[in-house]
Amino acid sequence: SLGSVFLWFAGGVLFFSLNTLLLAILNGRKEILLYVTANIFGSFLSLAVTYFLATKYGLLGALIALVIYQSVSFIITVSLCLRTAWFNFGSLFGYPDRGVLSNLCGYFLMAVVSAVCVPLGQVLVRNHLGNTLGWEVAGYWEAMWRLSAAYLLLVTTTLSVYYLPRLAELKTGDEIRKEVLSGYRLILPVAIVAGLFMYLLRDVIVSVLFTSEFYPVRELFLGQVIGDSLKICSWIMAYVMLSKAMVKLFIFTEILFCLSFYLLSVVFTGMWGIKAVTWAYAANYALYGFVMYIYVYRR
Repeated sequence: SLGSVFLWFAGGVLFFSLNTLLLAILNGRKEILLYVTANIFGSFLSLAVTYFLATKYGLLGALIALVIYQSVSFIITVSLCLRTAWFNFGSLFGYPDRGVLSNLCGYFLMAVVSAVCVPLGQVLVRNHLGNTLGWEVAGYWEAMWRLSAAYLLLVTTTLSVYYLPRLAELKTGDEIRKEVLSGYRLILPVAIVAGLFMYLLRDVIVSVLFTSEFYPVRELFLGQVIGDSLKICSWIMAYVMLSKAMVKLFIFTEILFCLSFYLLSVVFTGMWGIKAVTWAYAANYALYGFVMYIYVYRR
């Protein structure tokens, strides 16, 4: 029965959570080599488990692999942590510090709001496109959105692995501003160049990754890659909110710009059609970047 998949998921949640925790510890201690190694070899192990389960048990095995593959990576991550001189399982237990607990509650709230707002905004936009322009058109936009997330993965990983811990350890405004400017010099050009290659190779990308029915997706590339560059431009400042636990501002801006993305998409597509949804995305992040400059960078 496919219902057993939920039992596998329930059993794997603990190891999934522990794997995430250990990876966060490696990231926080700037053990970048171990962090990358754990991700690479964990992925290979997960691939092997997925292949075995899918070929031996068919659909049921594939679904089980889908819900436990990150839990399997825990084996690799914990083995690498145990090789270090500083890691000790005993350090994971003890009485909570009230100050630390308070900060964690703030981060928890930010994570919950982001986890709700980001997919909710996408669902609202996709439903609007499907109901007004047709579900085939909504599929084109969904394909473009997934391509965008895939090629930006290099940049967003850099922000999470290096940039965020670096901001967290800085204390003064001058140090933070210097690091933000450094991010613009090093990270933003990578996003722009990657977006440029995506745009120039759009025909090849669509033909390789999709069927001929998805050819209209190529019309969405220009607005999307410009929006992606504006997203990274604004995120470089927005990560200061995360590093300094600016909870109220983060929650307010997440909700506000989730709604604005949807409203801009409704207005833009009503006036200019499907192409305009990517320009609504770009306009939304242009506004977001302006707000980040006023309330985060200048502050």
